Amino acid sequence: MEPEAAEAANEEQGETELDRILNSSTPQLDVSVRVMRISGLRSEAVANLNGKIGKIIKFDAKQERYNVQVDGETKLKSMKAANIESYRI
Repeated sequence: MEPEAAEAANEEQGETELDRILNSSTPQLDVSVRVMRISGLRSEAVANLNGKIGKIIKFDAKQERYNVQVDGETKLKSMKAANIESYRI
């Protein structure tokens, strides 16, 4: 199956490319244009970020977290894959 056809089939099943990256045990590093939404943060200090939209800038392999530029925030946020949902514009 051609890559484009395989991706279309996966998206029809509700799985996007970002879902596959986030669920992968070996994340792909070229995620600089991936739009995402934050969810599942419980700490009072960061719970206000839940529901916000952002862009994945890179994966920090050492910390096993994604560096995310959140809309309206000046500093990058470090996020676990479990706190990132795919988001379509």
